[in-house]
Amino acid sequence: MMEDESNPPPGLWGRVASVCDRLAAGMHRAWFVWVFLIADLYVMVAATSRRPFWYDELFTLYMTRLPTMSVIWSALKDGADLNPPLFYVVTRLFQQLFGFSELVTRLPAMIGFLVMMLALYRFVSRYGSRLGGMVAMTFPLVTGGFYYAQEARGYGMELGFVATASVCWLGATRGEKRAVNLAGLALCLAGALLTHCYAVLAVAPFFVAEALRTVFEKKIDWPVWAALATPCTAVLTYLPLMHTVTGGPFDNPVFVRSARSSYEMMLSPAWWPLIVVLSIVALLGSPRSGRDDSTRQIPLYEMALVAGFAAAPVLGVALAASVTKIFMDRYGLAAILGFSIALGWLVSVRSTRRQGVGALAVLVLLGSVVWVPVDALRLALTAKPAAPVREFKLTDLDSKLPIVVANGLIFLEADHYESTEVTNRLFFLIDRAASVQYTGTFAFAQLQDIAKWLPIRSHLEDYSAFLQAHPSFYILSDYDFPMDWAMKKMCNDGLPLNFRGQVIINGRKLLLARVETMTSDVARKAATPGPKCY
Repeated sequence: MMEDESNPPPGLWGRVASVCDRLAAGMHRAWFVWVFLIADLYVMVAATSRRPFWYDELFTLYMTRLPTMSVIWSALKDGADLNPPLFYVVTRLFQQLFGFSELVTRLPAMIGFLVMMLALYRFVSRYGSRLGGMVAMTFPLVTGGFYYAQEARGYGMELGFVATASVCWLGATRGEKRAVNLAGLALCLAGALLTHCYAVLAVAPFFVAEALRTVFEKKIDWPVWAALATPCTAVLTYLPLMHTVTGGPFDNPVFVRSARSSYEMMLSPAWWPLIVVLSIVALLGSPRSGRDDSTRQIPLYEMALVAGFAAAPVLGVALAASVTKIFMDRYGLAAILGFSIALGWLVSVRSTRRQGVGALAVLVLLGSVVWVPVDALRLALTAKPAAPVREFKLTDLDSKLPIVVANGLIFLEADHYESTEVTNRLFFLIDRAASVQYTGTFAFAQLQDIAKWLPIRSHLEDYSAFLQAHPSFYILSDYDFPMDWAMKKMCNDGLPLNFRGQVIINGRKLLLARVETMTSDVARKAATPGPKCY
């Protein structure tokens, strides 16, 4: 006679399984407590972000500090930034209410990511398992996408809009509160498209899913199609923005990443908790035999929506190859929605007879979230004393000499955070031909074109003109950075670089050199490539 799997065998495993089942039952009854716990944990972890703005975030800050939205729109059309307007409207609102700090400027992303987590819980719990919903809402916290919950860009808001739209679409297709869900679907898709241009990667799966639903149900649901199609008019706002980035030097390895690199960025931090959860589900989980409406199987068209989210990096690379010519790893973040829903649904299905499996999966993911700061604290407390790594300060350099920062990222960050004493002698050099020659792009030459929209205190100067005017100066270079070309060109041109070694600025290791003497003849030859220097 076969043993009833719903009753665990005696012994150690039996006692463990019994405890897990009781915990799972409690989590089902007090689901709101656990959802609040997970959300609260997220808020506490995310709110600890006090790091300085990096290059992209500074553009958010500068755009939102422009006097009016009409001025912001003019700057966007001029190529000052590449996000649609809603992102700036929301960020300006938060800044007007709470100030211009790093935390406040990141609040729209943080809230958007939290909304995404709650929407994932709602989506997956509709399949009969609140534990699966908790798994779905917790999984993003262990992925590389969690970083973008703390970045002052549009990704967090986009994910929040898309996840909420998926819940509205699910409700509308099931005939629940149709008017409310259809309105929510249209508004959320419009919000996503008006927040980030690459939100089209997350919107496209809705059309594929609805088309499959039309085939399976053999009828066209016109209200749903209208709710999907109407927000797409928001794409018209992209046209004035995209003309500044299409074609030419953007079609190169610096700005075109592979789908694989996008998946690796998101999933690499999650490998171990994901493997543990999948192992628990595979070894201990067991689906209920026969039909069970409480764990309703996901229809094929709903699976298509989830698969479409997961395929966002692949769609993004195809879009970049055919239209935009630019794809960065983070543009495929909608894939997190697909992986989270799929994992939550898998836990839902495999834990119908052994609820403890779902509880274990939730605890593994929660433990992974908590372990990162706990382990960092443990290492800090147990580490042997070592010589402190001294952060280099630009004020340590000879105050009479200019400082060239060859990395545009570091230049803009230094321009924002350094004192006027430093920014008065801080330079970034512009040479479009050299930029294309060394990097395949215009690198950061566009800073010169959009400087009128940015409160840059430092100097943007032509490469050759600078060399003619300054016979002696310092140069800081992140030599291996793909778009850092100035030191390479100086080396190849035979300029007398006196290397002073590596220095650390904001955690980055940079090469420091000084050009001590330079004749006018050398300056005139600077624009002519010399022997290759690697």
